[in-house]
Amino acid sequence: MSGTTPSPAAAGPAFGHRPALDGVRAVAVLAVVLFHAAPLGDWHLDGGFIGVDIFFALSGYLITTLLLREWTSSGRIRLGAFWARRVRRLVPALVVVLTVSLVAVALLFQWDDVAANRNEALASLFYVSNWYTLATDPPYFTLFQHTWSLAIEVQFYAVWPLVAIVVLGAHGRRLPPDLEQERSGARRLLLVSILAAAASTAWMAWLHTDAASIGRVYFGTDTRATPILLGCACAAAVTAWGDVPGGGARVVLDAAGWVALAGLVAACVVVRRPSSALYEGGYLVISALAVVLVASAAHPSPATLTRALAVTPLRLLGLISYGVYLWHWPVFYLASANRLHLSGLVLLAVQLAITIGLATASYLIVETPIRQRRWPFTRAR
Repeated sequence: MSGTTPSPAAAGPAFGHRPALDGVRAVAVLAVVLFHAAPLGDWHLDGGFIGVDIFFALSGYLITTLLLREWTSSGRIRLGAFWARRVRRLVPALVVVLTVSLVAVALLFQWDDVAANRNEALASLFYVSNWYTLATDPPYFTLFQHTWSLAIEVQFYAVWPLVAIVVLGAHGRRLPPDLEQERSGARRLLLVSILAAAASTAWMAWLHTDAASIGRVYFGTDTRATPILLGCACAAAVTAWGDVPGGGARVVLDAAGWVALAGLVAACVVVRRPSSALYEGGYLVISALAVVLVASAAHPSPATLTRALAVTPLRLLGLISYGVYLWHWPVFYLASANRLHLSGLVLLAVQLAITIGLATASYLIVETPIRQRRWPFTRAR
């Protein structure tokens, strides 16, 4: 997934790189990967799909932070520049995954299998795969179906800046807002985010009637927007009232972050997707826990949770988490138990090694050079 840390060069209050947020990405992608992994004996992380909601909450927080910082520093939001950054961040790595995966299918199977996956690849490329999945109702384990969550994020990137411009009054203005205008605008955006999250939660509960409706509420952008919007609300609250101050309040936020992390881990272990409670308020609870975790990890003052999430293995995994998310599903699909003649932990170890190798290469050779606009081999080799 794509949650992007604001550049230290961006205008507005200092944000910079927060290593603990890389740890949050690592936790999220680990949950998703273990959810998609083949069962290890009698054990399987059935609730690991919750990792997607952690990604969503983080994306909402970071993107809204970027938009608010640009508005508070210049009085406007440059849509073209914003969308161009999103394209550089997301599209090149996805194009590589789609191309390499289709070539692998041609080599391992037949050209007819490439044609069978073509439409799904196009839906992934144009970030409509969630709606394509609902329209075609394919088997769950198809080559590119995991891109449904990327589609929801990009659809959010397309719409949310327009909403922010209208709510903040960021069109036409060229002077930075004063402190009162800044806080007032952030409070308006906070209210819109909360109301929209409540509407999304209620809409999910309304549409969920039986097992046949799970696909609609699970893949729909409108019904899965709650964690993203709560992340937006968190960013707006920070702009409106500032970060939680040090001392006792920071200790409380740190403790809340640990509780949220424990709650999310427990949910990954015990939650099952067919559960009706999940679609009738359960996702709201999960989204709230994800936002508390993000808020605690994003705080500039160090605390026990931020230090734990910033440990080197989690931080490094978080840096390549977008590539890990993109690659793990095709790797599981193509390097299957039948093809490798492996099973259990050995199979998972081989699949993870391939995934991490491809994700690292993607980060060094594709994602970072294109995002920074430099030739890939000057430092990556």
